[in-house]
Amino acid sequence: LVLRFSSERFAAQLERWDRGGEQAPPAASSPSSTSTPSNSRPELRIPLASEVDVPSARAAIRFAYTGQVQAGSVREVLEVRRQAAYLQIEGCAEACDEVLRGMMAAAASQGDGDGGGGAGAPPGVRPAALEFYTHGALWPDPAVDKHPSFIAVIAAAKQQVVSYFGNTLRVLNTPSLRQQLLDLPAVAVEALLESDSFGTDSESSVLLMLATWMQANYGKTDAGTRKRLGRQVRLVQLSKPYLSYVLPLLAADYEVSPNTPAGWFPVTVSEAAFIASFAGASEKEQRSLLDDAELLSKSNIHSAAYSTAPRTQCVPEDGIGFAAHIPQRELEEELAGLQPGGMALLLWTMEQQQFMFAQGLMCVVSIGWCHGGLSADVWMYCFQPAAYITLSPRRFSDHAVPVLVSIGRRLAINRWHNGTRADSIVLRGGKEEPVHMKRGWGHRLVLPLRRPKRGAEAGRGGGGGGSLGAGGNRQALAAWEEYLHEGKITCSLTLLPT
Repeated sequence: LVLRFSSERFAAQLERWDRGGEQAPPAASSPSSTSTPSNSRPELRIPLASEVDVPSARAAIRFAYTGQVQAGSVREVLEVRRQAAYLQIEGCAEACDEVLRGMMAAAASQGDGDGGGGAGAPPGVRPAALEFYTHGALWPDPAVDKHPSFIAVIAAAKQQVVSYFGNTLRVLNTPSLRQQLLDLPAVAVEALLESDSFGTDSESSVLLMLATWMQANYGKTDAGTRKRLGRQVRLVQLSKPYLSYVLPLLAADYEVSPNTPAGWFPVTVSEAAFIASFAGASEKEQRSLLDDAELLSKSNIHSAAYSTAPRTQCVPEDGIGFAAHIPQRELEEELAGLQPGGMALLLWTMEQQQFMFAQGLMCVVSIGWCHGGLSADVWMYCFQPAAYITLSPRRFSDHAVPVLVSIGRRLAINRWHNGTRADSIVLRGGKEEPVHMKRGWGHRLVLPLRRPKRGAEAGRGGGGGGSLGAGGNRQALAAWEEYLHEGKITCSLTLLPT
């Protein structure tokens, strides 16, 4: 009775038995009962694709009796849903969809969906939306399964994955999040790219994030997937360095070798030139250009690539701060081997890496000190990111031109007195300046050091014309004393809106 009214599949099978058109197979019985087959009850035997489908099929049938979905994970719920669709268990698909939405809502309330990169998620537990996208092979075929409830699940998953990753700068500058990005399937990356609320400092950072993902996942994509993802980047909003340098090189590689990693981005040379012209035009001129753009297909023109609608700006007015430091031991090692006329070069470590991504570029901050100098230079360099060089080593390694870059920044290097922070030397920048994309770009900022001591103390252990030596090393280290605290030099780098 339960099965007849819970599944059209079972009802049809039982109906055939009732009409006598098909004999019901007897239940398995002991040898003693084989003589009374009339007393045996019929069994419904259900063919499954694999033995691993048995638990989810049993769970789907159990729903027919209990009205409850028993599954402990997103994957298990999707498996039950798939078997319920196969067995035509009425109401089970919708119930599974409700469970999935509940899982995502629970994860969001625990902190997964706060835009903080999963700060509230228990250690080792993946957000529900990430697991949902990972098991996309279990999703129903949209051409067959048209339940509105599953469309709502996809919408909830998109919202959560966008909220979880937050913005391009958070992803690119947080190693753990960047790794999670690389683990995403293409459909989840597309959800990020197509969202207006997925923030960024520049559309160039969006393209860099896609290149970073493609560097690790090119072998899992086909031409259709690459085109679908590439067309979600709002190309007409790229920065000047990308319009004049990155996009033309991507286009050149695509035309020469579209089916290789170098040709991963689907844009032609002609379209790249058109995009650069379009980006520099007025709104009226842009409409006219689109009307006359015979070289573009309608699908391209109406894609997000030509959208002028801005994404959410992820850099607030007061900026995004990055804590950075230089360990004292690294300073000592550099000073110990320094020769007269030589220079010590030290890189600031920001969070878990020695670089920062901004405006689609890789930025590093360094300190350079010449032997015997009374001040040090602080430099900020911008380079083309490694993802482009890895995908297209010949093109991006051999071609480099100076381009204009504007990155708003404030660097505060802390000074200390008797263990208390006295003040900070604040260095600002942000005007449009030329950057050589291959060699990088340096902006010099002077950092005053303590004048070396004179007399007998300064002469001890001088080491002649060679390296500083032990005494000279101590003397040179003393010049940095007001910047050293708890075994390191500290600073804060703030990325400002431009």
